[in-house]
Amino acid sequence: MSETSSTNTAISSNSSMSLKPTQVETPPKGLRPAWLFDSLTESTISASRRICRICQMHEGEMVRPCDCAGTMGDVHEECLTKWVTMSNKKNCEICKSEYSKSGAQFKPFKEWSKPKPDMKNVFHIFLIIILSILITYVCIIMEERYFHERIIAGEMLTRPDDTGRIFLIIVLALAILNNLYTLAMRIVLYLKKQRRIRQAMSSIISDQMDVESSSAFSPAEPVVDGAFVSKHNLSAEAYQTFKECADSLLSGKVPQPEQLSFIQRTLQICENTILNFEDEKQHLMSDVLLVWAMKQQKLSIATLHTQQLHYKELDLINLQFEYFGELLQQTLSGLDYLKQYYPNVGFEEVHSKVRNLTHYFLYYSIIVSRQPPSVIVKCGEAENHRRSRFWFNTEIRILGGSAFGIDTNNENSNVNCYLITDETAKQLLNNAYLDIFESEEFCIEPSTTTFQKKDTRGIKAKFDDMKVAKKVQLRRDSVATKRYCLCYNIQLQTNCGIELVGKKVSLPFAVLVGPKADVEAKLFLERSFADLVRHPLSDIPTHVSCAEMADALEMKFQAIIETPQKNTDGPSVVQPRKFNMQTKQHLVMRMKPNQQGFLPLDNFMKLPVAEEFQHKKSASSDGDWKLVPYYDWFFKLAEITNKYLYSMWYDGLVYGFCSKEDAENILRCIPRSVLLVRFSDIEYAKIKISVKNRNGEIRHHWYEHADLNARSLQSELLTNHKFSDVDLIYPDIDLEVALGGRNKPRVRLPRNLAPDEIYFDNQGAAT
Repeated sequence: MSETSSTNTAISSNSSMSLKPTQVETPPKGLRPAWLFDSLTESTISASRRICRICQMHEGEMVRPCDCAGTMGDVHEECLTKWVTMSNKKNCEICKSEYSKSGAQFKPFKEWSKPKPDMKNVFHIFLIIILSILITYVCIIMEERYFHERIIAGEMLTRPDDTGRIFLIIVLALAILNNLYTLAMRIVLYLKKQRRIRQAMSSIISDQMDVESSSAFSPAEPVVDGAFVSKHNLSAEAYQTFKECADSLLSGKVPQPEQLSFIQRTLQICENTILNFEDEKQHLMSDVLLVWAMKQQKLSIATLHTQQLHYKELDLINLQFEYFGELLQQTLSGLDYLKQYYPNVGFEEVHSKVRNLTHYFLYYSIIVSRQPPSVIVKCGEAENHRRSRFWFNTEIRILGGSAFGIDTNNENSNVNCYLITDETAKQLLNNAYLDIFESEEFCIEPSTTTFQKKDTRGIKAKFDDMKVAKKVQLRRDSVATKRYCLCYNIQLQTNCGIELVGKKVSLPFAVLVGPKADVEAKLFLERSFADLVRHPLSDIPTHVSCAEMADALEMKFQAIIETPQKNTDGPSVVQPRKFNMQTKQHLVMRMKPNQQGFLPLDNFMKLPVAEEFQHKKSASSDGDWKLVPYYDWFFKLAEITNKYLYSMWYDGLVYGFCSKEDAENILRCIPRSVLLVRFSDIEYAKIKISVKNRNGEIRHHWYEHADLNARSLQSELLTNHKFSDVDLIYPDIDLEVALGGRNKPRVRLPRNLAPDEIYFDNQGAAT
């Protein structure tokens, strides 16, 4: 049976371990455990104890290729060259600074890093100037008193003060040389950092490194986590102190009478080390992983491009977890030997604390790195009418864990996935070992996959092309109010005897038998604003800030635009077009925020903002006007853009959300004839074309989505005589160039049937 994950509490800094007056046996001399020579991450304060962060060896000359300090600063140049060659990365994964250069070729001068002079450099320069002035003054005095003739040529008698002057010159010269040497070394170090890295492989690899990735998944450079660097250096320094004490005990360097006091000191050092470990673990879990997971929840409504950029941030987080996991593994290994050779003195209790901390760290390092969508729609257009319309991918990923052999011990091991209801998910919060049963209405496919390690970024279990299939015939309303989750059954082994057994649950989502806009709207609010990471299955707040709502609306609009039209179409991954500030402000103000700048979320669901004319079934022309709530108006415009205006939207030809008054004010600022394509604020599902002709007159035309289904808007703008005199699409896009040009009718010129006198003269000449 595996150990249960215990709650890790902070240990008081003044706590001490009681030692029993037991005779301690000294291990045989020369018997030093292998862990003392194994790879470990230690402080680099002392130059004699520096260690390469890649190969973990002490030997060889170290360089500091980046801005990392302490345990992560030193590396062998050969190891760095191999790492850069294999990873195709020129920047440090931790501090994100470009690696310093130590090759024979300098970078271009414009790429040199800016020197950072400090007060020491200023002091050295000032001292050199003062010393040079003094030695010049002394030489002038000696020249005036015929020093050369008296001492060197021997033509005159020597004086008593000549020896003092010679000694003063020697002292001043040595001081100047010392300061010049210090400055020269700093200059040499600066110049070394401006050189390129020598590559161990062929020049083809070097060329690949210099090519910028054109993939749409290329993320922005993440912000340097200075807090982690600081906390990890403290943990590494505390571990180094513990290692030196353990080394002394296990190698027999401590005399027998001093062993008990030395052991007590070692136990106190262990307590301080645990405090540093707790602090670093809390930072990784709360300030790093929790923040990432909360952002993942909000971005789960966004496009695949946006989600992929966020997913890439896990590479840096994984590296941070690897560094900390290495410290934990080496500490556990050392405590194993200490409690074996020095039993019943307190090392067992320390080992238990570190083991519980490690168990907690490893278990919560297993995350759902790819979440299911908020809504899975099973509509009539679906394949075989029994499967979800679009497939989706999910993934389980283990951060770090390499030091504990998780990647090697669990490769190709199975992980099972179950579709559970929100009620079962609530029970799992109280009992992680609850037996799981599949939902009675739906099942998930595929339900099993294996952990794979394909690169150096940890071990993953990918569930590709997942779909939901229903088991029985269901009514649309019967499942619309239910929430479902994916539950992953985890059972992993480590090389330190810790077994990781438990269940990981995804974010809740809805499974709909048919399209239901109000349910999708509620799930949109839930994913955007509910605190599902810290409080699973929690309720939606009543108010949110205008900025949060504007960002959520932007991401949702982008995601709807990228929805595939057919179930056979694959998902598109393109960089979405962003809203401008005017669009965000317009959308937010339509929801009527309060005086404090907060929006009631009920307004998104219930506030009427547009009207729709619905015909009566018995009559073709009669009907009534129906009020449309905000969410329905917003979602419908996104769907129209997806179906009919996709290319025009990404080409910047559709302005989007804008009122009639704002459109007129915008058009008046353009000196030429121009049109603006916008969404109607008042009439449901209509596209408005605001046109300013060459006379400055502004007119507004509207099109229903049914009209766009029969004829594209591009063709309408090119062929309709209403837009024949328009030159530009707002702001300054040439209409003919953007839409492909107009087919202008051929103008036939009338024949001139009134001949003049010259005509008749020519006729006579011709005869």
